[in-house]
Amino acid sequence: MFLDKYILNEGQKVIISLFAIALILEFLNLEFLSALAFFTFFATIFIYRNKKVNIDQSSILISPISGEVQAIDFDDKHKIIYINTSLFDNSILLAPQTGKIKLVCLKRGINLPLNDKKSKLLNEKLIFEQKDIKVELLSSTATNRLFINNFNNSVNIGEKIGIFTQGEVILFIKKEKEIFLKIGQKIEVGQKLL
Repeated sequence: MFLDKYILNEGQKVIISLFAIALILEFLNLEFLSALAFFTFFATIFIYRNKKVNIDQSSILISPISGEVQAIDFDDKHKIIYINTSLFDNSILLAPQTGKIKLVCLKRGINLPLNDKKSKLLNEKLIFEQKDIKVELLSSTATNRLFINNFNNSVNIGEKIGIFTQGEVILFIKKEKEIFLKIGQKIEVGQKLL
């Protein structure tokens, strides 16, 4: 389909629906609502844009998502990286390394803002892991339903496994692995982590 080149498949129905609603509102001479619908239409196109991602196939581990590093922590086994993903970051979710994706947890819930105390308990959460990394996705206000493609299957590094529009992504990387990230650093999907 023509749109696949520019818009992620998961956002196409929403975008087409918003455009139709905006046109109907315009024909009904509801100018303010029409303008609001057109603004939402263009914002949604930006959110679901199909931005080309270049992957260094020699990488061992890449960032599965775009966002800003909010914190770096560690425990006995892992380095823990907290990434805040906004609506204006690239929404595509990639396999961080080559190998089997194991779905650890999929908890359906609501989408409270992340600064709400109950968000960690009530928001949707998806956790998957591969050989050297575990990824936790915690939804926020404008997140679509969480899912990943190809779980329990083997995937190549950089293969699209889903989308994630807004929320917190927590990466658990084995402690012995050397990472090159700093707090406040903006990372792009597909960026080499090791």
